[in-house]
Amino acid sequence: MNNHLVKKDLLIYVSIVFIIGIILLLSSNLSSYALSKYQVYNENNSDQKYKKNVDDLNLGTLECHNNNININNKKDTDYLQNKEIPSTKESLKNSISANGFNDWNTPVNICLNINFNKEVDKSSKLENSFVKEMSIAENEDDIYYNYEDEYVNEYEKNYFKKNQIKINEINKKVIENNKKIEKQDFKERLSSGFAGRESTKLNIAFILPTFTMAAYDNAFYNFFRLYPNIQKDEFVSTDINLLSNTVPTGINALNNHKSNGLNKLKDHLSDLLPQSNFEFLDDKMVHDGLIFESQQQQNIYDIIILAHSEYVTQEEYSNLKRFVHNGGILFLLDSNTFYAEVKYNNFDNEITFIKGHYWASDGVKAWRDVKERWADETTEWVGSNFGCSSCIINFDNNPFSYVHHEENFVTNSNVKILIDYQAKSEFSYMIAAYELLFGKGKVISLGVFGDDIVHNQNFLKFFDSIVFSNI
Repeated sequence: MNNHLVKKDLLIYVSIVFIIGIILLLSSNLSSYALSKYQVYNENNSDQKYKKNVDDLNLGTLECHNNNININNKKDTDYLQNKEIPSTKESLKNSISANGFNDWNTPVNICLNINFNKEVDKSSKLENSFVKEMSIAENEDDIYYNYEDEYVNEYEKNYFKKNQIKINEINKKVIENNKKIEKQDFKERLSSGFAGRESTKLNIAFILPTFTMAAYDNAFYNFFRLYPNIQKDEFVSTDINLLSNTVPTGINALNNHKSNGLNKLKDHLSDLLPQSNFEFLDDKMVHDGLIFESQQQQNIYDIIILAHSEYVTQEEYSNLKRFVHNGGILFLLDSNTFYAEVKYNNFDNEITFIKGHYWASDGVKAWRDVKERWADETTEWVGSNFGCSSCIINFDNNPFSYVHHEENFVTNSNVKILIDYQAKSEFSYMIAAYELLFGKGKVISLGVFGDDIVHNQNFLKFFDSIVFSNI
């Protein structure tokens, strides 16, 4: 009997300890969740508070001449991420004011209609599913070795600290220059409508980033990860074969996940501009100059759209620059373009790494080098350079529900800002969607990694406005 009582008491004691442990574990998890920088608040509680804040601000629906970009805040949690509930009211007020609402009723620049809806529509579910799928794919081949790379971390830290005054000056000049731009420009672009444009005939090319696909396909990044401790003036002569790889072609390139965004835009524009001509080209074709008439070197295409063209040859880089100078429009869906140089071997259909991405190679050995291959030249005609890869970056103005991935920051004060994302980071550089005139043409950059948001309906409306404003 005594043994029975002892066992019973022991069982009760163990049960109590177990329950207390579970409670402490849950409490810890809940505390971490509550303090998370990327917290998404409990729907039931937060919806009531959101609606109260909306009532307090007398927002409801902000009218903007019926040309609103509708945002569902269920999915657009970036407006509230990194904000505590008590500051929601102020953050919303600042965000909307900065986007052109003076006294809450004067629509200028970008016109937003913010709706707080609990339901997520079908397009939102599609978008969320797409983003999740893309994130998984990117994480698989984009696992960044930089965090353990002393040279990269030191280079990046010194670079941005050294250039902080210059960055601040450029930000100031960009803001000053853009005060001269007609404030109604973007609103009028949206309000012009797309009716009657079905008969428009454009030649539009989508460039599959096949050189970048090859770099990520068990090649360059395998090498980078093997040698994170190499410092300046040190050489690596082993595993150099990893700095070369075969370039995907045909259906393999078209079905690569780095082509997903281009496929989406092609389908979207085909519906929007049924009379236009759309073609998929690849890096090799641009390298060979097939975007020009053979003799006159005149542009074949009106618009060229790039995705993640991180690795390009000198010939491809120069040809795209000439395309813009001739009068073409180059749209950069993704950031991190023109980051590193490769050379192309037509006989073997193979690329070999040359320079950029903190490395350089002569085919026999490799050593530490610059971050971005053509940084100064790219500033001149593209208008931005690749930003800080390891920084924490948040966006106070986030109409596309974008989450920090890879971004470019503005380095040319002559850009015309379309959207200032009001990025917050330790180096305070400007991340924006913008236009930059060069020669007879222009570059239009989204500034962020657009492949992540290509299914976002607000982005597609913005993209449409850009296309039609340039017809």
